[in-house]
Amino acid sequence: VAIFAFFLWSTLSLLPINRRPRIGVVMGGLLIYCLLGGATISLVRATVMGLFFLGAELIPRQRDSLNITGAAAIAVILIDPADVFSLGFQLSFVAVLSIIALMPLCARLRSDRRQLILRLQRPGESTWPERLRTAVTETFAVWGLVSFAAWLGVAPLVAYHFHIVTPISLVLNLFLSPAIWALLVVGIAVASFALFAPPVAALLSIPASVLIEGITTLLRIFSHQPCHFYVPNAFLPPVTLFWLVFYYLILFGVALRLRGGGPSWRRLAIGALILAGAYLLAPPRGEAAGGVRLTALDLGRANTFVVRTSGGGT
Repeated sequence: VAIFAFFLWSTLSLLPINRRPRIGVVMGGLLIYCLLGGATISLVRATVMGLFFLGAELIPRQRDSLNITGAAAIAVILIDPADVFSLGFQLSFVAVLSIIALMPLCARLRSDRRQLILRLQRPGESTWPERLRTAVTETFAVWGLVSFAAWLGVAPLVAYHFHIVTPISLVLNLFLSPAIWALLVVGIAVASFALFAPPVAALLSIPASVLIEGITTLLRIFSHQPCHFYVPNAFLPPVTLFWLVFYYLILFGVALRLRGGGPSWRRLAIGALILAGAYLLAPPRGEAAGGVRLTALDLGRANTFVVRTSGGGT
């Protein structure tokens, strides 16, 4: 949704259209895009957040990420109240909230790094290759930090429902994020040119095919690597609802501290150590010998079944 809005805004910027009508056209385009995409939970969330973000420019009002996310959650619940119990709703909003909560830390790290570079460089010493390298490095750093923040938010939910932890996704996202962004931009360009210039659309479809093949190959390679582990295992007990709630309480406390309020770092560290110790020392859940556990997950638009054997296999 953000890529589509950026593409539409950039295209309208080339035309003699004032700012306020341009915002209205982009908002209308987001609604059409959401309807054409099937109005899934993540799509409705992103669309509503985009509408409120652009609407704040029209009124004008100061934007607040947490308020916009809350408005998106209310919109999804108004459409279907049962979605609040779906895993898709929980993963989508937890990922966004985790990114919003930990972004002050990301901004602080970027600011400290930039100030260090400015101190080491003399005025006029920076050349355009160095500036390009710095821009690329900062872009990848932002992608990595955002990916890490989202992973911190959704990893416990994934472990609780699917009994699997995939830390390799942090590395994989560094390559997939720019590739997916490029693919979406090229895809939107292909769809746009197909209306009035089919030869140009056919030409642009070549890099789109290359990007799709590259993303598929990358996923196929990593899917066959031992880059994940299951819980419970020999070292970790199962993730129960009790530990899930306490994990998010700790994450909430860290977010408050990063925003200038909340408990001190010492209390947060003590609480995190107590939580980690209790989790590691908790006895694993016993299961019936020779039994097979079948878990059915209703994801809203699809169903998923997780089969676990008595030996811990999934």
